[in-house]
Amino acid sequence: MYGWLWTPIPGSPSGSAPHSHRRTTENALRFLRRLRGRCLGDPVILTDRGPWYRDSVIRAGFQNHVHQTFGLRSSVERFFGYLKDRTRVFYNNINPKKALFTPLVDFLELFMHWYTEWR
Repeated sequence: MYGWLWTPIPGSPSGSAPHSHRRTTENALRFLRRLRGRCLGDPVILTDRGPWYRDSVIRAGFQNHVHQTFGLRSSVERFFGYLKDRTRVFYNNINPKKALFTPLVDFLELFMHWYTEWR
C-alpha cells in the first residue's frame, strides 16, 4: 500500500493521506487533482524520480515541479518513516489486501491529524 501526502503551510487546512495499492500515473493524477482544488496560487511539487510523477504533475496543471532525492522532500520521507514505526508499535500486521480499508484509513486520518496539529 502506498500513501500520498501533502504537507500544509502553517495556518492552512491539515494535510491529506489518501492511499492506493500501486504507484501509477492514474493514482498520482487523482491525488494531484484533489490537491489542485485546495491550493492557492501555484505551489512547488517535490517528488522523487518516479516515472509516473512528471506526466501526472503536468496533467494536473502544476507549473512548479522539482525532482529531489534529498532536501525539502526529506520531511515527507521522515513522516512516512515515523508512520511505519508507529504502525509497528500499535499493530505490526496491517495488511490492506487481507482486511477492509476502513480501519486503516481511519487510523491514517487520525495519525495525520495528530502529526500535523498536536505533535
